[in-house]
Amino acid sequence: MASLHYRLATPEDLAAASRLVRQVFDAQVAPLYEAEGCALFYRFIEPAVWAERDRVAPRTWLAFAGRKLVGVAHVRSGRQLSLLFVEVGRQRQGVAKGLLGQIVAALGAGPLDVHASPNAVAAYERLDFLRLGAEVAESGLRYIPMRREIRPDDNDGLPPPPVAYAARVPFFAEAKDLRPVGRDVQGREARLAPAAALAWDQMSADALREGVPLLLVSAFRSVGRQREIVRRKLESGQALSEILKVSAYPGFSEHHTGCAVDLAAPDGPPLTEAFAGTAQFRWLSEHAHEYGFELSYPKGNKQGLAYEPWHWCWREGLAPESAP
Repeated sequence: MASLHYRLATPEDLAAASRLVRQVFDAQVAPLYEAEGCALFYRFIEPAVWAERDRVAPRTWLAFAGRKLVGVAHVRSGRQLSLLFVEVGRQRQGVAKGLLGQIVAALGAGPLDVHASPNAVAAYERLDFLRLGAEVAESGLRYIPMRREIRPDDNDGLPPPPVAYAARVPFFAEAKDLRPVGRDVQGREARLAPAAALAWDQMSADALREGVPLLLVSAFRSVGRQREIVRRKLESGQALSEILKVSAYPGFSEHHTGCAVDLAAPDGPPLTEAFAGTAQFRWLSEHAHEYGFELSYPKGNKQGLAYEPWHWCWREGLAPESAP
């Protein structure tokens, strides 16, 4: 199954987002509403109307399984979750939880309200929303007011990332299906997603046969481990804005997918730009694409992140956008 990952929507995404929401709404919610309520909802999700809401401050997040759009979330001005829709075949698979995680990281502590359709109440309760009152019927709509209090410790005490960060760096779900690929340079067991592991095994073996050993510095990294890295840097006195130039905010790292590797040469310091001058980097630049790997952060990358010649990601199943 392709990795789940998330990003903030652009205006060009809204037509596809509207189609997905309409499909799920028609299948699961429309039968509960009167014609007036359905008409109001269809107007709300028209791409042009939606784009106007997002014009000042983008508040729409998308979920992808590989390159396929499978979920949409939208927060209106203030803290009102007005859309949370997941493709019918991908429900109860963590897509909504991942979308909500992106919202939590972006909004920070405070209330998050939603008008839940009657058949969605149980799903919202699983996401830690509580009922605020009885069912309301108005303008052909039916809903139960619910709220989740986002606590400071929902990010385990970390300050939220800048709003602009989520606009250029997507959110990635943590991989669950992982395969050992040997030991990294520190002697720790390294793991990758199964398909990425096969590609890595073949690429590293072929490079070694050509006299170019690729040392594995890092592979899969959990959200918890990423949180420890960022927290340690904050405690050392570094500003979050500077940290995020070289380390991803928890939940925004390609390493969470089990598809990314950090590499080094035997005779050079790891995780420095000096790697760009090694035989290993030259070999990767020429051959990595044959195995599905690409350099994630070249000089001048669109994410605005530091140049990382050592960071390569197996791109099969990932969307074009990437994160550190």
